[in-house]
Amino acid sequence: MNGAATPYQVFDYASTNADHHKASASARGWDVANLGGTAHTDYDYMRVHDVYDLQNINAKRDGRYILAGNIDAGVTNTWNSTVYGIEGFLPIGENYATQFTGRFDGAGHTLRGLYINRPHENTQGLCGYTSGGARIENLSLVDGNVEGHDSVGGIVGYAQDTVIRNVSYAGRVNGNQIVGGIVGCAWGGSIQNAWNAGAVSGTGHSAGGIVGYAREAAKIQNVCNTGAITGNERVGGIVGAIADSTLQNAWNTGTVTGSQKVGGIVGELEGRTVQNVWSTAQVEGTNIGGIVGRAVGGSILHAVWKTGSAGQAFGTFTIAPGVQDAQAHTEAEMKQAATYAGWKDEYGNAVVATEGGKGTPWRIYEGKTMPLLTALMKGTKRL
Repeated sequence: MNGAATPYQVFDYASTNADHHKASASARGWDVANLGGTAHTDYDYMRVHDVYDLQNINAKRDGRYILAGNIDAGVTNTWNSTVYGIEGFLPIGENYATQFTGRFDGAGHTLRGLYINRPHENTQGLCGYTSGGARIENLSLVDGNVEGHDSVGGIVGYAQDTVIRNVSYAGRVNGNQIVGGIVGCAWGGSIQNAWNAGAVSGTGHSAGGIVGYAREAAKIQNVCNTGAITGNERVGGIVGAIADSTLQNAWNTGTVTGSQKVGGIVGELEGRTVQNVWSTAQVEGTNIGGIVGRAVGGSILHAVWKTGSAGQAFGTFTIAPGVQDAQAHTEAEMKQAATYAGWKDEYGNAVVATEGGKGTPWRIYEGKTMPLLTALMKGTKRL
């Protein structure tokens, strides 16, 4: 970090030297307050200027960090040469033993060209393992290359009780199992306003455009995928597998290919709810569904998939899901507001607006577009 007269670095934040903390926001006399005007007592972020600062976040994994601007991380494809090849960037909070519990705010900036190549290592991503109320937000990662073994994601490999919001990813994410464009495994916590345009590939189970495997009451809301998703079993355009978790307001246009349990939105649903979703994706494999590949209970509420992309809402089931207002439509019909007339909230209010869209999760331009997520129109950069 750069102070008024003395330069400081991100790793100084981990120092016990009080002088180093002059690089922080509060020590500089910045007026940091919440929306109510009350001063924060714990809102002290260190600015991250370049990829070297970014890597040095590992010096203090419970700190608070904010990007000072866009960062070119292309040099990471030359880092950490081993007998197995170039491993690249070391994830922030690489694993359970070194997990990241702090806050990372991209401030709307872009991280470009991050390279991670650890095909024999679990929990790989920009952040490897996050927990303890960690927050990752307001960041676009483009031209990324992330490869790991299990629990691999473009933004986070394994997110436990983590808040992730206003993020997007473009590039490629490869792994064995539990692989997602944004998060590999979401154990509780929430993911909101997320967009994946990257290609996601898994050789084992659970591959999804946003999340590989969501469980333990994870909440996923206002998300979309345009990347191609491939895997073996439990492959979904948005989530590979959902267990006792909720997916609300999602769309997918990326092709979804697997061997079995393959869905335009979710590969396998194991309880809880999939609600307000649409897909035009071509779905290929066995036990395929326009929305869900295989269901073990749970509910599908208000879902639309493109006629001809898959045979029915769900491919097969062990315990039949509760299904309400799930329909196949032509692409032209999917651009008509009447198709979504039944999409209402718990108070009976329409959630797809034909004008304005303020206060509603969806906005449709009659005859021109499928419903668009208003949170992504104004929050996350389109890739």
